[in-house]
Amino acid sequence: SKEELKNLLRLLASQNSMWTRSYVVSYVSGLDDIIVLENRLNMNAIDFRNVFSIYFGTKISMELETLLRAYIKSMTEVLSLLKRNYLSLSNNASSPNLVLEQNLKSATDNWNAIGIEIANFLASINPNWQAMQMETLILDHIEMTRDMMEQRLRRDYAYEVNQYDFIEYHSLLIADVISNGIIEMFY
Repeated sequence: SKEELKNLLRLLASQNSMWTRSYVVSYVSGLDDIIVLENRLNMNAIDFRNVFSIYFGTKISMELETLLRAYIKSMTEVLSLLKRNYLSLSNNASSPNLVLEQNLKSATDNWNAIGIEIANFLASINPNWQAMQMETLILDHIEMTRDMMEQRLRRDYAYEVNQYDFIEYHSLLIADVISNGIIEMFY
């Protein structure tokens, strides 16, 4: 039903936000659960694929999963470089590592490019999803997530938790846009 679709997409979006934050916390803290969390994030891509396959078929849903996995990989690369950059700056405040900063910029650009690719893909499969609206939503989400990563690295925990609240709300907004588009197209 329409209501079940909306609730399921909101659940998946909320889970994605939560598992992303858990991954960030564990990675920054050097916890042993990082591979479990990365696997769980990738399971979320499979969950989205399964929902999309009901409406758009196997080929399109598999393409979405591939894009979501690339998005997750880019996110983890940015976090890794942010942590290395933060540690480098902490240890050598007088001389920034220009190569590391350039790699971080490149990884962030790649993450944004994948976000734009996802937005364009979604717009191509459903006329109710406007490419610019989806792009804005996804790029804002990337920016908020990266800010959360930096806040965690700086140990600005109160600000980071507050940022997570915005990320979760924003994830639900994206889920609503997606579910509304599916409802308009198929119901």
